[in-house]
Amino acid sequence: MSKKTSELIDLQQETDAELRRRCAAIFESYKALAFAGRHDPLFVEMWTPSTAAAPYQFDRFEIKSDQVRLYGVWSADCFLYTLSLSFPTSLIDDEQAIGEFLREQFARNEQKTG
Repeated sequence: MSKKTSELIDLQQETDAELRRRCAAIFESYKALAFAGRHDPLFVEMWTPSTAAAPYQFDRFEIKSDQVRLYGVWSADCFLYTLSLSFPTSLIDDEQAIGEFLREQFARNEQKTG
């Protein structure tokens, strides 16, 4: 039986709301990892990864090909700062695996720059 278009719109809105809630929870759990590799003197003197990430609020998510990208924003002094985390869509149902992937990604990036 075919659904009405209005029913599909309602279903999409419900699904989008739930996806946003889940993606926001993942972003909040792991946003500090975006700053984990910062070792420059000014950063180390002023912040920790957790304090640097604290003002960022989840903004949106994107799913492209086999990647999920979560975006956060922080508005301060007329500037809009953006932070993003990216991981394979295959991990989306396992928050622990997402954390492990992001930590491994950070370690690989730190080896390249360190």
